[in-house]
Amino acid sequence: MEFLDALLSTATGGFAGLLGSVVSKVAEYFTFRQKIKLQTVTNTHELALQDRELADRQAGRKSDEKKMDITMAGQMRVASYEHDASYGTPYRWVISLLRLFRPVMTIGLIFLVWYIYRDAPSVFVTEQVLFMASAAVFWWFGDSGSRQIKKM
Repeated sequence: MEFLDALLSTATGGFAGLLGSVVSKVAEYFTFRQKIKLQTVTNTHELALQDRELADRQAGRKSDEKKMDITMAGQMRVASYEHDASYGTPYRWVISLLRLFRPVMTIGLIFLVWYIYRDAPSVFVTEQVLFMASAAVFWWFGDSGSRQIKKM
């Protein structure tokens, strides 16, 4: 019976991990849709501004002050982009260290499960640890697999 409870805890933890992965993908989908809507509104606004500028230019009513404002706004945008680009890229060892997080956490979690499973004071603790470990592992690898597919 204890084995069946442990197996059930592992299976439900895996299901919870997969469910968490699905929920995060659904949230990413809605976030992506919101970004598309925002970009559409931004593009429509930019197009309207360009049309208005063209009409002003054709009518010959553009003043020096307006020209200066547009020039300054463009220069400020370019300066902002140059400032953001000046940060550069991080060191390779920093990138490598950040990429070690999931493997180290997975190995540590597996060791923790083994240690607690071996010396568990009660069946309840064992079931909870198995549930949390399987949920974490399924969620981590469920998310990482979909990112790799996206890159291809």
